[in-house]
Amino acid sequence: MTATVDLPWPWNYAVIVEHAGRSQFDVLVRALREGCAIPDGLVCLAGSGEGFHGQRGRAWAAIQGNLHLSVFLSPTAFHTDVPAACHLNDIATGLTILPAVSLVQTLDSMPGLRHRAGIRWVNDIVIDGSKLAGYLVHTQSSAGTVTGAVIGIGLNMEAVPSVAPTAFVPSVTALRDHLADVRFCSRSDLLRGFLHILGVNYEKLLAGRAGELLEIYRRRSVVVGRYVEVYPDLEGEVLRHSAAGTVAAIGDRLELIFAEGGRPVSAGRLVMELGGGAHI
Repeated sequence: MTATVDLPWPWNYAVIVEHAGRSQFDVLVRALREGCAIPDGLVCLAGSGEGFHGQRGRAWAAIQGNLHLSVFLSPTAFHTDVPAACHLNDIATGLTILPAVSLVQTLDSMPGLRHRAGIRWVNDIVIDGSKLAGYLVHTQSSAGTVTGAVIGIGLNMEAVPSVAPTAFVPSVTALRDHLADVRFCSRSDLLRGFLHILGVNYEKLLAGRAGELLEIYRRRSVVVGRYVEVYPDLEGEVLRHSAAGTVAAIGDRLELIFAEGGRPVSAGRLVMELGGGAHI
């Protein structure tokens, strides 16, 4: 069956399934790595699915009622005619923060949610300390040019997945629990608004304005000014953190800069602590 879907720029194609037998993000990443011709501006949406995951393959429950979205972009404008400020590293950072900034801006547009959503380093969206959404970004480059980017997003809208709490993700939540009127919890409306904002921010990135997105990411960070512990991002139980301190700033490559000094941290799993040792 085919249908016409009204998509904002830069989205050109949509693949919508009720249930995905495997992660659409993984399918797109594999196709990109194998050199398949993926149409630019492709949107893939699944009502539910199997094999969906977050960073390092950690399971993500893709259950009915929530948003499971993957998109593909081919930023072919990233060539020698790009403004001098838009170097390859800026592009990679910009693509990494593109979904985070676009998600919090989309949530800002919903009644009662303005400025309530925050970004927990590196790729979690939280409300009141509970994880609402997560995302993945895979980029491929050649000869200094980004040839493709796959973005995968999971957003709990109507259902809270059954997730065992950990120090890294103490609690999860769903969008409908934070809305005064659940009629505003519409996947179609949120998807349309998010794709529009994502496209606007992507256009800024293409124009060499990644710095603007980075400043928004910094402002919406929930870790700046907070004491955190960073643990190696490894499988299995890790008892000793690799870095700890009060986050003074987030660097240009998303590294954590600590007020106490020391080497900035660019990778790992984050634990935030309140007084008395309670985790958020």
